[in-house]
Amino acid sequence: MSENQKEMFKNIVYTFSSLAGINNKEQMDGFISKVSSYNEENALDALLISIVNMINAKKLTLEQVYANASLLTSFSENYKTMDSLVERFNYLRGMNLTNKQTSIEENHKLVLEAFDKFNALIGTDNFDSFYVGGLMAYFAINRPLERYHGDIDMFINESQLEELMKLVDSSDDFKFVSNMGDKEENGHEYKITYKDSPMSIGLFLFERKENNEVVIKDYFYKDGKLTSNEKHLTPSYADLTFKGVLMKRGEAPYKMQPLESIYNSKKNGRPKDKYDAELIKDYVDSMTDYMIDAEKANNYMTQNVDASNSVVATIEEILSSKRSNTL
Repeated sequence: MSENQKEMFKNIVYTFSSLAGINNKEQMDGFISKVSSYNEENALDALLISIVNMINAKKLTLEQVYANASLLTSFSENYKTMDSLVERFNYLRGMNLTNKQTSIEENHKLVLEAFDKFNALIGTDNFDSFYVGGLMAYFAINRPLERYHGDIDMFINESQLEELMKLVDSSDDFKFVSNMGDKEENGHEYKITYKDSPMSIGLFLFERKENNEVVIKDYFYKDGKLTSNEKHLTPSYADLTFKGVLMKRGEAPYKMQPLESIYNSKKNGRPKDKYDAELIKDYVDSMTDYMIDAEKANNYMTQNVDASNSVVATIEEILSSKRSNTL
């Protein structure tokens, strides 16, 4: 931001904070100091997100915002009307950018740092695992990161979960954390946090059968009992979608889900997923994508399976024992 924009930004923050009844000068100045290092667009995004958060918290009204619209529309030459600012915020919301705790630049630096260190920790030959998700789409086509990444997603064979936990416990950079205390039917059972940062590696669990069928497991507690929903992937479908493809980031190797599988899972998803899909569309083999769609119909679900003797039950006992020993 220019010096003039920094002054404008400060005025906007003070004005809307006052309207919202926020009189903590230390809090306001901390926000101003932090965002002053952002470029113009990221600073505007931070303003929009903060203002909408205050509206949602009923500290500000739309009438108050529009009454002071000139402050906002004078900040950036690229957003001179309230309609353009609303459009920008809708874009941020669609791309899952509205809850960011750091700037895009800081987020990108953190996610790349966490990925590189975790990838070096686990190697490519020690685990039946591979990375998946939007981050991999950018890596695969050597495209600079554009949007916010909340975490790094990884599938891992659940039979190796305890081995992974022990490896993580031996590291100074990472910590193995259970989400089972408040997990519902969807989401990560476990995550591996990076230092004291908001970045983590979220784990998805699966089992490989002898006939090459793959079962994706989703564990949760139901009526006090450990339960799982299981998605059964046929051997043909799993061969197309569920394997680690060896790639390189710089000189460092890593394993990711096939690009066609990532594309197939994103092409009909949320706005940010569709955006990622469009980025990689020209790099995807269309026949493989067609075959994935055709084979998908043969997969099936089993629900509410008793998981009391599962790997997750064992891991939870180990973690519970650790917590007890530290008290």
